[in-house]
Amino acid sequence: MVISNKKILVFEKDKKCRHIIDILCRKLGHDQIVDVETQETFDEAIDSMVDKTAGLGGLLGKSARPKLNVDLFIIDCESPNGRLPTLVKAIKSKYAGNLRFLIVGGAGTASELADAIRAGATDTIVKPFTREEFTTKMDNVLSENPITVTTFSVGGGFEEKPFAAPAPKAEPPKPAAKVEAPAAVASAPLRANERNFGGVAASAPPPEPADPDATGKGGKGHSFYRHTGKKRTAESGDPTASLVNGKIDGHYHEKVEIVGGGENCYWAREIPGEKVRLEYITPKGAASGVEAKVISREEFMHNYFLCEEYGCHILKRLGKWPPKTA
Repeated sequence: MVISNKKILVFEKDKKCRHIIDILCRKLGHDQIVDVETQETFDEAIDSMVDKTAGLGGLLGKSARPKLNVDLFIIDCESPNGRLPTLVKAIKSKYAGNLRFLIVGGAGTASELADAIRAGATDTIVKPFTREEFTTKMDNVLSENPITVTTFSVGGGFEEKPFAAPAPKAEPPKPAAKVEAPAAVASAPLRANERNFGGVAASAPPPEPADPDATGKGGKGHSFYRHTGKKRTAESGDPTASLVNGKIDGHYHEKVEIVGGGENCYWAREIPGEKVRLEYITPKGAASGVEAKVISREEFMHNYFLCEEYGCHILKRLGKWPPKTA
């Protein structure tokens, strides 16, 4: 059984893949997640996670390696500047601690995955993968005695695909005497409010916003995407805010760019004129009735997150996050 609330460092250069891994980890009860996309930010995160007390061993005449306050690294094969096996070796030789590595690969990375295992990685997973496959891998790498893989399958054929490995460049279409309608694509990247992890046909209409399986309550249509950085609009990305029973009326937060991450929580309500009124939250997580600000609906939909879905510091303090599992 995996103990919840592990500290996880995710190194994935692809934004959509990084966000999906993040939300899958949170669904498993791990909310101490640091996401990075470049080698520079990965190195900075490593430095910030060093246990400063580990160096005290030197005062006792012992040669001690610094310890990292991180329980699991999830690293994509193609994200480091150099070869990933070299990075794994460097981390394990420089830092003390029971360091675990889950390596994410794609089509054609079997050799790299094998080298990473030989360098000291714990397990691997190949894109595209399902939620069930990811859960199984997490159960293994965070168990007391993880099983290290020795063979690799890089085939596809999954019924559910949260995302697919980058596809090769398409060749120019050949002229044909008879033009036929293109076959539906087996899978496509998740849209902002998709709740299932299955493929979506290219010709299919956008998914319905409600999915009873998302929280067990139904009618939420939660998003699987997060955002940090500049304010976004419809032209700069997918919506992040999920509707509650088809409208904006609930406990939401926006991301704050600070070390370790943070959120500003508000109670959001839709008001006339395509606007959203944000009220301050009480210590119990309820609406205070005191207006904080009013913003456009477009800005809200692309920068705010439903706390019930994604978690926040208030819900954690009240013991309401992560959700209790049966």
